[in-house]
Amino acid sequence: MATTCSFIKATDARSLARNTTLLWNEVCGIQEGILAAIDAGAYEATIADGTPMTQVNEVQSVTIVNGGSNYFPVEATATIVHPNGINGSVIPVVNGGVITGFTVAVPGTGYEPVESTINMTGVGNGDAVIVPYVDSAGGITAYAVTTPGTGYVIGDIVPAVRAAGTGVDFVATVNSINGTGGVLTIDITTNGTGYDAVVATVTITHPNGAGFDGAVNVTSGVITGVTILDGGVSYNILYPTATVTSATGQGAVLDIGATDITAGVIDSIQVTDGGYGYSTTDTITITAAQTSSGSSAIASPVIDPDLNDWGTNAPLYYNVVSVQSSDRVLTDQIEFIQDYFTALGYNIRAQVNPATANTMQWYIIW
Repeated sequence: MATTCSFIKATDARSLARNTTLLWNEVCGIQEGILAAIDAGAYEATIADGTPMTQVNEVQSVTIVNGGSNYFPVEATATIVHPNGINGSVIPVVNGGVITGFTVAVPGTGYEPVESTINMTGVGNGDAVIVPYVDSAGGITAYAVTTPGTGYVIGDIVPAVRAAGTGVDFVATVNSINGTGGVLTIDITTNGTGYDAVVATVTITHPNGAGFDGAVNVTSGVITGVTILDGGVSYNILYPTATVTSATGQGAVLDIGATDITAGVIDSIQVTDGGYGYSTTDTITITAAQTSSGSSAIASPVIDPDLNDWGTNAPLYYNVVSVQSSDRVLTDQIEFIQDYFTALGYNIRAQVNPATANTMQWYIIW
């Protein structure tokens, strides 16, 4: 008996090739987009994500593998500077990088202004008391002898001292004395500079902040507040940062805030923008805020859906649509989708997704 055989026609082979899960997932995704547009009262739809051919491959979320340690936020801190004051502390209030106020945490004591003195120690018997008067330029222009002391001679040098140690160039000598060598008058030959009273000042510490100027308010030696003369700029709280390293992905923005950190351990990372074109092989780098010693945190991106979930790679369809490559199978699949919806009465075309520039999208009107 003769043996006969036959082979399927080309049209039948093409039909079998088109009958794949991938293409029916594409059809379903487009249909869902059309129905959503109709529900919204529209007569057109753009399908730019969520199907095998258009999938953007964005970063959906982040998995914390190891929260690390010492990832503390870095905030602007204030230090009160004064030669005698103790325990006083204030906390800056920052809004938009600008210092807008202060909270007095501890008022402290001993923050009264410290006037310059004329120090007669080491001259005569060292018991004369002379009070200098300082002008607005910080120079000593007058004085008052409140205690003449004893044992001085005319020509003795009269030194002036400022608490902060910055007064310079004051020159004076004893000009007249009484019968016991007490100082009656002195001769000021050079007024000097920098002898103004030492008052409490506030300094701000921050890695990036600059330009702050303020005056500490003190009543009876107690800190009552800070008057802001210039709030400065860039005093924002600094948090750890997280970035995605990818050979193909772009645009993902990750954020770590106060609620994502517990006792220096990173609990979570928020995805502000998922970007596009990412892969499950991509990595995340976590960097501690400036001056923070955070280390050892490890995280990985969750891609939605994972590359090849449908057995395909969306950027390859982009290459065909943008005529950067020629692939008969992918071209046939694109044409099948167009034929399918055209037969249903829709106008449909495949085009480049302008938001990503490496994936395609469907534009349908009816």
